[in-house]
Amino acid sequence: MTDVLVDAGDWPRGLRAAQARLKGRALGELMDKMVGRALEAFDENFRVAGRPRPWRRLSKVTIARRRKGRAGAPGAGAGVQILQDTGALRMSVTRKGHVRGAVRVQRGRTALVGTSLSYAPAHQDGLPRRKGYVPPHTRRAHKRTTKTGRTVSVRAHGVKGHVTTLPAVPKRPFLVIPARPDQQEMELLALEHVMGPLL
Repeated sequence: MTDVLVDAGDWPRGLRAAQARLKGRALGELMDKMVGRALEAFDENFRVAGRPRPWRRLSKVTIARRRKGRAGAPGAGAGVQILQDTGALRMSVTRKGHVRGAVRVQRGRTALVGTSLSYAPAHQDGLPRRKGYVPPHTRRAHKRTTKTGRTVSVRAHGVKGHVTTLPAVPKRPFLVIPARPDQQEMELLALEHVMGPLL
């Protein structure tokens, strides 16, 4: 699980003191609002391809392998978005416990938001170049450019399983809540919720 903890203990001291007066349903409602805002922030990260710093661009090789970048397809490569080939990663970000209709997880003043996809940590934290096993597979017929610059046709053929050096995966943190404006908005949201019952 790749996740982020939304923790009331990280809030400013005055806000924590006021929050400590909330109990039961009122605290649950506040955490629901905070988690909702965190999910909006994560969705915005995907929409703008990284915040506060833009994610590294996709390589030409990656674009060519993407579903929307297939060679010969109309507009191949156009509209290809980082970390959004199928949309599965973006759609998987949820409150922990809401996956597959499970019971909501909310203990006291914390709530966990994240994704259970196995490949999520590689994108969130990045990976160095490493050795990896490529299972046996069949290569489709394709064209490739030789070292001398000639274009040659390659017939479909089988490839035996082998160990190779896999390329590095750049760090593209999508579970990030930027200080401005998102953290400030979350603090204001919490303050409004906490102060409402006290006024």
